[in-house]
Amino acid sequence: MRYIALAKVTSMHQRSMSFTFIRTFFVLFGITLLVSCVPEPPDSYTKESTVLRYQVSDFNLNFVELAVALGYLNNIELQVVGSVQGGVESIESLKKDDIDFAAVPFIGLVAGEIATGAPIKAVAASYGISHDSSSALLVLKDSEIHEVHDLIGKTVGINTLGALGSAMVERHLFDAGLTEPEIVSVTQRALPGEYLEQRLYQGQVDAIWVTDSAKHQALETGDFRILAEDSDLVQELNTGCMVVSQKLIDEHPAVVGELVDGVAQAIEFERSHSPEEVREVYFNYLEAHGQSDRISSFRYWEHSGIATRGGVLSDREFSMWSHWIDRQYDVPDINPASIYTNQFNPYRKVNPSP
Repeated sequence: MRYIALAKVTSMHQRSMSFTFIRTFFVLFGITLLVSCVPEPPDSYTKESTVLRYQVSDFNLNFVELAVALGYLNNIELQVVGSVQGGVESIESLKKDDIDFAAVPFIGLVAGEIATGAPIKAVAASYGISHDSSSALLVLKDSEIHEVHDLIGKTVGINTLGALGSAMVERHLFDAGLTEPEIVSVTQRALPGEYLEQRLYQGQVDAIWVTDSAKHQALETGDFRILAEDSDLVQELNTGCMVVSQKLIDEHPAVVGELVDGVAQAIEFERSHSPEEVREVYFNYLEAHGQSDRISSFRYWEHSGIATRGGVLSDREFSMWSHWIDRQYDVPDINPASIYTNQFNPYRKVNPSP
């Protein structure tokens, strides 16, 4: 009897253990099945794809920063990884994968770099020339230089060699009727933007090429006069563009789509609001992000000069620099379709004109 009782207890214990094991197995299986059914978050919402690295520049107002300030890029976080003087440096950083986008490169520079193999793509305009915004050549008020032709044998200070300043100076010289040897006799000297006026005062250069905001700031002193404006040569033209790596387009198209969409909206905000309103939004952003030291560079900023709705790009903006690109890169022909894309711009199907 005692043996039978013990056998019953042992049998009941074994059944209890078996039931516990089976129940645990199914619970764990259910959890595994449930977890496996949860979809992966889209790339555009992962931390890695939303943190975009860039370099700050005071060359012109940055529309990516303005888009963030306006709340157009809620799923994108910007990470500053240094500063840059101009487009040449930013393109090099982009090619090295040190940054994810660049907002200051000259369109002709971008075309030349892509034509010679750089894995990058222009996705929207970032600045331009218009009746409201034009870079210019300045000389001292009492200078003996009164026309572009007088620059023969002289030195012109610019912020970056091989970029927009270089191209515009050459175009002014060519338009003034200078011969090739005369054009070559004009020396272009790269100087930090904040020192251009000072070097002209000191006589280290004979003229300077400056942005629209720097032009207004210099003219307010009464010590300078305009020798020639870029708007004398071209009217309503996008001259700068935002560039991203082809890798970012291929691997995270949703991120690029949100980035360009936000930038396009920010461009339209700028085009439809007064300079004072735009500066207020932008300055608040800079202060909130610990960049208040940059504000002084934009106090005279008036307009971006972007000539198209949402910064939509066109073949003409790239092909018009073909001669300069050939001189700089030894590329006689460029294919605009390989240089830029409007596929991410919400204004691509809208009349691009203002």
